[in-house]
Amino acid sequence: MRESMKDRCSGVRGVACKLPWAAGLLAVVLLFQAAELYAAWGTIRPAEGGSKVMVEVNGKKRTYWRVEDRAPVDLELNGPAVLRVISRAPWKLGYKGKKYGLVWSIDGGEERSIRHSIRRSQVARLAKKGKRLAESRTDEIRIPPGTHRVRLRLGEGAADHLLLRLKKRFIHPIPKGRNIDKLPLVHGEVREVVVRENAVTYYTLASGDELEAEVIGPTFMKIISRLDWNPTMSGPQRYMLRIFEDGELKNTYVLKGRRSDVAVYADKRDSVPAKGEVLYVEVPEGRHKYTVRFKDSGREVNLRFLIPRNSLRNVDE
Repeated sequence: MRESMKDRCSGVRGVACKLPWAAGLLAVVLLFQAAELYAAWGTIRPAEGGSKVMVEVNGKKRTYWRVEDRAPVDLELNGPAVLRVISRAPWKLGYKGKKYGLVWSIDGGEERSIRHSIRRSQVARLAKKGKRLAESRTDEIRIPPGTHRVRLRLGEGAADHLLLRLKKRFIHPIPKGRNIDKLPLVHGEVREVVVRENAVTYYTLASGDELEAEVIGPTFMKIISRLDWNPTMSGPQRYMLRIFEDGELKNTYVLKGRRSDVAVYADKRDSVPAKGEVLYVEVPEGRHKYTVRFKDSGREVNLRFLIPRNSLRNVDE
């Protein structure tokens, strides 16, 4: 038996009919619809909070995170993306027919509450203690472009705690193969990155420097970032890029560089480019200048800018 999908939200579309705040994000979603592609769902873990709990569903172990009244779960997510929250209440005979609450917010904004009925699951139990659990309920939350902090906590209801399984699917608003390179207005060092014999031009951004690109919207700009990976690095390397639109901060992206096993530089042997981290910048109507700033002690990144081919038809009014 598959996990129950009853009472799920289907993203901004499903939420907007119930929550007035979501109307502002609907315009972003409409831009996705013509060209959006979805990556596979990936299981994620909290940045802070929550204790790990193993749950058996149809005999298979799955990782959940326990949330209590004063112990919320915080996630750090890069958008545009969809966060899927699969929640389960504990099961007690006295819970039958009652409801539990799940409260969420983005970047400390207004809290939104979701309520679900509690029904005993026939297939799920705690892996260690064997205690029965309630049926799962699934909700989806749209994450706009940029890095955002999502908080999940227990809401009002019968349950004294919840178990959450967390998944993320990145939204690609520009289909692969339908975009072209966008040259920076001014750039310094250029590097050829070779991946499986295919060479692509990247522009180096050292700590404290910036790169600028000019784009006419409405469209999206895709930026691929590869951290310069040297022998002193091990494990994921956290770094930050700030995107400015016409001089005003638009989005901040927190990225994690990981060593690539397939990418090399064509003419540089003392380091290699890390795996590519993809981010998207929403470009409103008209001509706009975008500035990417990187400030990180001693490190540097390689950036590639792309726009959809059909956005070349955009012109200034």
